[in-house]
Amino acid sequence: MSTRTDNSPAFASSRVLALLVGVAWLAWALLRVLLPQAFGGAVTRAVDVAALAAGGGAVVGLLPVAAMARGGVMSTVWGYFMGAVGRAVIALATLVLASRQDVAIEPMAVALVLIYLPLLGLEAGFVGRYLWRLDDRLRSVGAVVKGNA
Repeated sequence: MSTRTDNSPAFASSRVLALLVGVAWLAWALLRVLLPQAFGGAVTRAVDVAALAAGGGAVVGLLPVAAMARGGVMSTVWGYFMGAVGRAVIALATLVLASRQDVAIEPMAVALVLIYLPLLGLEAGFVGRYLWRLDDRLRSVGAVVKGNA
């Protein structure tokens, strides 16, 4: 059974993307000030790498959601989980590649988590809100169809 309707609400991908980039930038700026105090020394490169990975992962994770959102509830959920795999692969690859370079791993891992989690929460919230609106619209269409039967 397909959950696609012709009047599916549009996923606000440009707004979500702007918010994700803004939060990633804000977290990056904040961590560039706070992490050197916590770890001592020059850890700005680690913070830069972590912010690039988390922000890039958030953008890559949003792409399948935005592409599949018009297909209905299941397509949106599939897109969200495909994006989650992309985010996880980017984060793990960043950790592995950074461990082979001259990047401090501990501050980078802390920065990656502190930037990644708020971005993940924001994206999950926007996708959940979209699914809620889509479900409401599907229920109202179903009520109209049942009422005419």
